[in-house]
Amino acid sequence: MKRTILKLLAVYLVFCFPSFEGFSQWEQTRGPCGGGVACIYPDADNLWTGTGHGLLFTPDHGATWINRSQGLPQYTRCLLRNGNTLFAGTSSNGVYISSDEGSTWEWTSINSAAVYALVKIEGYIFAATSIGVFRSFNNGGNWVPVNSGLTNTTILAMVNIGTDLFAGCWDGVFRSTDNGNTWTPANNGLPASKVIVSMATAGNYLYVVTGSSGVFASSDNGNNWVSVNQGLSGLYSSDICAHDSTVFVASVGKLFRSSHYGTGWELLVNDLATFYTEHVEMSGDTVYAGGGGHGLFESDDNGDSWWAIGFVETYVQCLAQRGGHILAGLFNNYENGGVFLSFDEGMNWESSNYNRGSVYAFDSCGSLMYATLFGVSVSSDDGSTWEPLTTLSVNVEVRSLVINGNDIYIGTYGRGVYRSSDQGATWNPANTGMEYEVVNDLAFSGNNLVAALGWGIKISSDNGYSWQDADSGMSDRSVRTLTVADNRIFAGTHNGLFISYDNGFNWTASGLEIIGVNSIVYDQGILYAATDAGVYISGNEGIV
Repeated sequence: MKRTILKLLAVYLVFCFPSFEGFSQWEQTRGPCGGGVACIYPDADNLWTGTGHGLLFTPDHGATWINRSQGLPQYTRCLLRNGNTLFAGTSSNGVYISSDEGSTWEWTSINSAAVYALVKIEGYIFAATSIGVFRSFNNGGNWVPVNSGLTNTTILAMVNIGTDLFAGCWDGVFRSTDNGNTWTPANNGLPASKVIVSMATAGNYLYVVTGSSGVFASSDNGNNWVSVNQGLSGLYSSDICAHDSTVFVASVGKLFRSSHYGTGWELLVNDLATFYTEHVEMSGDTVYAGGGGHGLFESDDNGDSWWAIGFVETYVQCLAQRGGHILAGLFNNYENGGVFLSFDEGMNWESSNYNRGSVYAFDSCGSLMYATLFGVSVSSDDGSTWEPLTTLSVNVEVRSLVINGNDIYIGTYGRGVYRSSDQGATWNPANTGMEYEVVNDLAFSGNNLVAALGWGIKISSDNGYSWQDADSGMSDRSVRTLTVADNRIFAGTHNGLFISYDNGFNWTASGLEIIGVNSIVYDQGILYAATDAGVYISGNEGIV
């Protein structure tokens, strides 16, 4: 049986698949859309988003995404444009500015601070940070702290109504009417526990999201607040935005809408219903929502319908070819995970019935296909639907799986290898000498069972009863994945891809180097490698 599978420890299929010099024999492809969203910033005809792996923008509603992270070493939490200058607030290193539309970035003087919001008023730029409010009078050239009157300097949100500035912190809402020189509390009607995590304005209305008491609104410039929680599924919310009388709030992972200034909420039951929404933003009548590892969604009808405009930044752990299509197994990252299928060589992807949970490996035997989800699951329809096998008595995380004849082998995290000879009905250890090993991958090369471990490679010639070391020639022994094809073994490591021509006893480096290789598949002379920077393809087995 030809085994065309990929297994990964960790791989991010990045939206633009950045190229690496020296890999001219590899051509990049795409994977399932998705990825974590830290912030959303509509900017005229462009849309910016901060993700776990960089700052991206799209000029065409998500048809293409362009990386604008050069010089930005940090997770981007917020963005602001002032004329030709872009400001980026990072997770722990202050504010960066760009004068060339994000092509390059320069660090400014706020140091060692998380930046949660950026606001501009009358020639000033304000930054809400983990160490207080900062103000710049020269477009980010210099920053000075302006915290007089604040009783807490962890500023998680900030907005303005005209020239009045509002800061939300661990001690409620504070207002400044003199460009931040002084601050006074504006908490009448807010609960005693009043951590402010998000704020929004629309006209004269001001809205705040508290850490545990829900949403409050003020129509008198923050002098008085009223609770507006009727219809929300819980009192914990993460983000809020407003335009005219319409308000959207992300609450307990769901997206809610109020058509009348927060009075009464309705759950938006649509394409977002199964996703975990953390961030929401409006630009006129257009609404954007994201979070939970599923990328971005857009609505132009006030939230009635949505479509994905997602970048490709999913955490893919394994790939397989079955029944003329490709399957991708995703890591359970921020509620994203499961099995996805592509019927057009990776251009488009759709979810199987299993869309939650980490998937570490695929393999097949006859009409049955097996995957390591939570334990081991089986599919009889080429991966479209899955049912769990509940017969694995040992409580372990299953990292890898291979089938040889009637035997199924699984590699575990810290418990070595187990074998089943009855289609998964019962399992027995095959662990002599490696009872506590982390087994990242398994493959058969002839009669030899090859195991990729957390450090090194071992081979068994007797179905797992005994094992011996087999990693001579490997400059990197942190092995993530294995694939066997045409009497060769391909091994992906933390720093490149290696090939063995003698059943794994000796190894040579391929042309794919200085990059983590997490999965490999060989199909009709084409070698695919899923790496820490996307999927690469080679027509000459990766050899330079």
